[in-house]
Amino acid sequence: MIYITDEYIKKNPNTVQAVVNAMVRADRWIAKATPQEIVDLMPAEYKAGNPSLYKEALAEEHDRLLRERRDVDEGRGERLQGPRCSSSHR
Repeated sequence: MIYITDEYIKKNPNTVQAVVNAMVRADRWIAKATPQEIVDLMPAEYKAGNPSLYKEALAEEHDRLLRERRDVDEGRGERLQGPRCSSSHR
């Protein structure tokens, strides 16, 4: 999730779209990747000196995300439709 002001979106629509596109591509890759493939690509600093613990935590989160995606695909969850922006400075 990212937060962007309406003003920034209006001034930088191409940048905002590029970020959204990158996030969608990453989400699709993560959905297809194994936890080990994800661990292998992450910087060592993310693993805090314990790659096996990082992989275990990642595997649990990965499984949860895949279940949520399946629920949405099968009509049991909410699918976000388009941008959902809000601003308290309107």
